Order: sequence, then C-alpha cells, then structure tokens
Amino acid sequence: MREQKKQTEQNRALQETEQNEKNKNLQKLWSEHAKLETNAGRYEIAIDHHLAHLSEEYGLSFEAAKQDHHLTQEPEEAARQVKKLKKDIEELGPINMGAIEEYDRISERFIFLSEQQTDLLSARGNLLNTMNEMDDEVRLRFKETFIQIKKQFEKTFPKLGGEKAFTAIALLFAIIEVKPVPFCILDEVEAALDEANVSRFGKYLAASTELTQFIVITHRKGTMEEADALYGVTMQDSGVSRLASVKFEDYEDIG
Repeated sequence: MREQKKQTEQNRALQETEQNEKNKNLQKLWSEHAKLETNAGRYEIAIDHHLAHLSEEYGLSFEAAKQDHHLTQEPEEAARQVKKLKKDIEELGPINMGAIEEYDRISERFIFLSEQQTDLLSARGNLLNTMNEMDDEVRLRFKETFIQIKKQFEKTFPKLGGEKAFTAIALLFAIIEVKPVPFCILDEVEAALDEANVSRFGKYLAASTELTQFIVITHRKGTMEEADALYGVTMQDSGVSRLASVKFEDYEDIG
C-alpha cells in the first residue's frame, strides 16, 4: 500500500507539473491572443484610413482600385508620379465651381457659332459656284458677241474703208449693229477724214438710225447734211451765248 501510495503521489505530482505547464502555455496563448486582437484593431483602423484616403484622393473604392489599377511598376516610381500629378493639380489652382455653368454657356455659344460657320461656308460655296457659272457665261457670251462683231466688222469695214481713222469707226458701227443701244454720242470722230469719206460717214450714220439715236458733235459739213436736226451755239454779243436750232424736216415740209 505504501508503494502504491508513493506511486500515486508521484503521478499526482507529475500531473500537477503538466497542469502547471499547460496553464503557462494557456496564459501565453491568451497573451498572444490579446496582442493579436490589439494589432487587428490597429490594422482595421489603418485599413479604414487608407480606404478613406483612396476615396478622397482618387475617388476609388478598394474593389475598383484592385480591379482597374494593377501595380505594374515599382512603388518608388509610382510614388514619384503621384507626387508629380499632385503638383500639377495644385498648379491648376482652386476649383471653379461655376465652370459647369460657364461650360454650358460656352458650349451653347460654340454650337451656335459652328452652325453659323457651316451656313457661311455653304453660302460661300454656293457663291463661288455662282461666280464660276457667271464667269463661264460671260466668257461664252463674250466669245459669241466677239464672233458676231467680227463678222459684222467684215461687212461694215469695206463700206467705209479708205483711211486708218475709219477702222475704229467701222468697229464702233459693227458693235452697235450687233448690240444696238438707245443712243450714242460721237465727239468729232470724223475730224481727220477728207470730205469724200466724211460724206460716206454721214450717209452710213443716217442709215443706222433705225434702232439707235446718234448725238454727234461735229464741224464737218458732210456730217451736218445727213442730220435730222442741228443745234449750234453762237455768240453774237461778247460773253453772251445763244442756242440756235434747225430741224430739216420742217424745211422739207415747206419745200
């Protein structure tokens, strides 16, 4: 029984030793557990702080940042870029809260001016097309008229001919016959012609009065003889001018 009691006491001492060791380990675990809980709380606070910073500075949630922004460069390089971007943002100055309204106003103005520009460009294009069409029409009409005047000049010149002065007169009559005008004023165009050619000029002039009325300033007798009416200025008294007129048709009726 003594041996059994001794053995029992040894077993109990061993169990107490084991129990003490377990208690120490348990105490150690509780201490580590408390430390981990403290660290976990500190990490949660740090995470909340970083999430808030991520949202305020970059407008991103953790999931969006994780999904859209993969880290493809070294943290130091990324930090330098972030610092540079922040500096650039600071240099832009304070946020203009009225920029949205200003943008709407300017955008509306821009759209209006763009439409006006489009209309002006369209009108310019139409005007240029019209100008080109008019240029083509002018060239065509000029060519047609030039050919007609050339043909008429070939008919008119032989009837007058004789002197160089008649060349310009023949061209004038050719133009009038192609494009008649209501009246034509001639100022001593036949002054350099001899009497025979003056007479020819007067007769041709008289024959061309069907569509055009000619007002002729002249001192040549042959031209006056072919006129329907003569108007002259005389000065019988010094410094006093008088108008004298003669209508040949009146004398023809009397004759």
